[in-house]
Amino acid sequence: KIRNDLVVKEIHFFLKNSTLKYNKTQLEKYVEEFELVFMQSPVKEHESGFGYNEGVFFYSILRIINPELVIESGVMKGFTTYLIDAATNNECKIFSYDINFENKVFSSKKAQYYNFDISKKMPLVKNKRAVALWDDHTSQLDRLKFSQEHNIEFNFFLNKECHPGQSL
Repeated sequence: KIRNDLVVKEIHFFLKNSTLKYNKTQLEKYVEEFELVFMQSPVKEHESGFGYNEGVFFYSILRIINPELVIESGVMKGFTTYLIDAATNNECKIFSYDINFENKVFSSKKAQYYNFDISKKMPLVKNKRAVALWDDHTSQLDRLKFSQEHNIEFNFFLNKECHPGQSL
């Protein structure tokens, strides 16, 4: 309970200047939901990429955004794909890009997988509530420019140089 209250407080602080509409009760529900989602994850090792802290932020914010389309660039084991799958409704389309799927543990039925960079085949984003997760060891500035050119409103970057919990 105390941890969840602190997480809700941090997410609220993170979102306070955004245009996203939500209420505290919703946010508390999403953080509580995440506990079960995390425990049921088929991906058990989190030595690279997202762990619990990044996951709870990402999951809760995705629930608030309620995207129609999510672009994931950098899949690794599929933990973030799993979170996207769990946080979005059945109509949401997931486009997952990576140059190597050897380590993938989770595959989503909502996802289309591409074994190349997004620059080779971009999904149609026009007039869709779109989210992009950039975890692909590519210039974040280039990815942000790409998102602006393609009207991707919500962008998340995994920054490997941050301390745990400060990635998004």
